[in-house]
Amino acid sequence: MGIFAEYGAPAWSRWFRYLETRIGNPGNASDLKVTALPVALNAAWDDPIKSLAAYEAYKWGDWMPSNSWLYHANASKRISTGYMYFLTDATTKRLAQSGMSNEVRTATQNAEAQVNFYRQFLIAKQEEADKAWLDYAATHPKPGRLTKVQFYDQYKWQLAIDTLIRKLSAAAKQYQALVANIGDADLVLLEDASTRWSNPKQRIHLPQNKDVLNDPELWQEYYTSWIGDNIRDFLKESVPENQTINESSSASTYFEQQWSASVSVSFLGLFRAGGASAEQTKIEQHIRNNMTNLDVHFANVKTFPIERGEWFSGNALDRFAPIVDRTANFGPNGQLELIPQELLLGRGMSMFLYADSQSLDYFYEHFHASADAGFFVGPWRVGGGGDYSTTKSETKIEKYSDKIFIQDLSGRAKVMAVLSKYPAGALGAPHFLSLEAESVSKLPLVRSFETSLLLPTAPQPHSTFNIEAADYLERRWQADESLGARRLAETFQD
Repeated sequence: MGIFAEYGAPAWSRWFRYLETRIGNPGNASDLKVTALPVALNAAWDDPIKSLAAYEAYKWGDWMPSNSWLYHANASKRISTGYMYFLTDATTKRLAQSGMSNEVRTATQNAEAQVNFYRQFLIAKQEEADKAWLDYAATHPKPGRLTKVQFYDQYKWQLAIDTLIRKLSAAAKQYQALVANIGDADLVLLEDASTRWSNPKQRIHLPQNKDVLNDPELWQEYYTSWIGDNIRDFLKESVPENQTINESSSASTYFEQQWSASVSVSFLGLFRAGGASAEQTKIEQHIRNNMTNLDVHFANVKTFPIERGEWFSGNALDRFAPIVDRTANFGPNGQLELIPQELLLGRGMSMFLYADSQSLDYFYEHFHASADAGFFVGPWRVGGGGDYSTTKSETKIEKYSDKIFIQDLSGRAKVMAVLSKYPAGALGAPHFLSLEAESVSKLPLVRSFETSLLLPTAPQPHSTFNIEAADYLERRWQADESLGARRLAETFQD
């Protein structure tokens, strides 16, 4: 059997080697990870509607990919959320290991904890309000629907949000003053990074799809992320490139060591509505066993950088990665396990598949058999439902005596691979901080009954109860901090 038989792990390994070389990680640097798309997808940020294009570009920079050889993005796990978790953890660790006096440390830790509390409370309240609005909008069509501003005012959401914004601002100013007086450059850097993350100007409202394009009140807010370089130039330029996959082409050492034994996605296959009969499955296996060579040609191939707004700092990440909780931040399913950095795009794909005449005949006949019949070769999926790289109407296919020629006529660029930063790979052996026992923080604790008062409620009209609870907690903090604050002031006066 050849390299395309069964799941075709040897063929995937050779394709993966090409991606590694082309995206700029041929040596498999420990702090970088290459992930291949199982289905090459359209680079949809070429959409002429700018808001839709911006949303398509945003997803690549903020959705967290899984740590595997195949790219799978988790829309519910965001880089922006994980980065704030990282900054909070880094600040807590830096305060604990600093050389300041116990009194100064305690006062600063209390102030920092207060900022974190109000920030998280505000985020939860904003998310709760937005969900309540979307639920309302889904059941109240225009023109009788309240506007979003009216809805927020009528049901007291805006009052609750504005109150928390004021409290967060006050807490942040107190913490900033303490950090400025301490004069610790690392704490200043972390405070600045947190301020940038919290800046509303670092977020943008975008439509998730065409269904809400004409109703901006249903657009969602996202942290700014985009794809650098001009994709329209890429679509016009011609820089031909070829890749051959056969027994003699180079395999990926990294793929062979890490993933070869776990491949469960076929490199080559046919599909149709209703599935395949036993005879069709047998013939499909015959094609895999007898395919000998794959020549792939591109009109252009290029890497595109993923860029983020000022809310994200790679310098802060590199500087403080060694002191944070490695497992929670960078371990399996951690908050920042992988951070996408570059995309590899290909355009104008065509290929020659070499096999025996029986395989070529069946492959060709299958493609033309019905509208729902399609095929896939590596990451190129042609026709059929669900995700696909190219439709059948945009695909040219010709059969020769020893090969089949396939050409993508769509003119669209395809995303083939993602290069991500892998922070855990740069950290080496686990590092543990050496802390004095007395530096273990006296962080303000929110008792269970206080937490129950402050947790977001189910979407419903507000009372002022949560606001009063927040006032209560703030008085608690002020009382707890009074002695520490006086001692802090005395320290700076000295």
